[in-house]
Amino acid sequence: MHGFSRALCPGRETSFQKNKKARPYGQFVAVMDPKTRDKHARLHGKVFHLDDPFWDRFTPPLDFNCRCRKRALSKRDVARRGLKVLSGKGRMVRENQLVSKRTGETEPVTGYRLPGGGKIFPRAGFDNNQWKAQYQPNLDKHDYDIAKSYTQAAVKGPAFKRFFEGKSKGRFPIAVMNAETRALMPAAARGKQAVTIRYGKKGRRGTVAHVREHKNITQEDLLRAQEAVDDGMVIAPFSRKIERQFLLERGGFLWIFPTLGENLGMKTATFWKIPLGTKNYEEFLKTKLEGGKVLRKQKKKN
Repeated sequence: MHGFSRALCPGRETSFQKNKKARPYGQFVAVMDPKTRDKHARLHGKVFHLDDPFWDRFTPPLDFNCRCRKRALSKRDVARRGLKVLSGKGRMVRENQLVSKRTGETEPVTGYRLPGGGKIFPRAGFDNNQWKAQYQPNLDKHDYDIAKSYTQAAVKGPAFKRFFEGKSKGRFPIAVMNAETRALMPAAARGKQAVTIRYGKKGRRGTVAHVREHKNITQEDLLRAQEAVDDGMVIAPFSRKIERQFLLERGGFLWIFPTLGENLGMKTATFWKIPLGTKNYEEFLKTKLEGGKVLRKQKKKN
């Protein structure tokens, strides 16, 4: 997911703005290989001033797994290469675009009307500039397989690394639930598929800051969240009707991943691991089994 990683690098976009006097233009650059999508290829090489409204909607990524990027150019670069500087003023259009093939849902998206005719739109949820605001698409609106692929790549990437280290704030998706798992959630949360985590303050449960207090948890460990959602035992605690706990015995550890079902979406309560076979593991598992109803046993790994 290279385009996603580059686009969400605040340092790169900040450098564009700091050096804007020397390099005032931005050029849209697509990879231009057989995997490049048509609308991305049609924007390849296009040049706009860095302050042009075009970049408010078309700063890469334009879609899931987008590999495009933006290149800064000086006036001399533009003149030497014989490039034409375009403008998005008066050419930005807003129309409904398909969000999910499964549901047929649409959403208003801002696109660009090409000078030679035709319109180009980013995927719904991607018509924004991530440099101006930490942003994640609403994965509840996208098809499950696409949302899951996006989340798994995002958790591995540099944007999540910055988030995990407390260098960016907001909320980040770390797992996506399929229809079978959503059916096990509290009624108010069954329409939500994305499980997110916010950074928060040290000591506050349900945040990355709290997870980081467990010094044996790393960024890579958060990839286990999706495994726990897919394959883990699901327990509904008797004392907390809005909570579901996912327990996964894998890789030498018991991974504990409680989630809270909320009207605003799913969020993690915390995330940690206990070595299998230890006294802590046995006591913890016994407590959880006695304190709740098992809604699903752990699935075997394929």
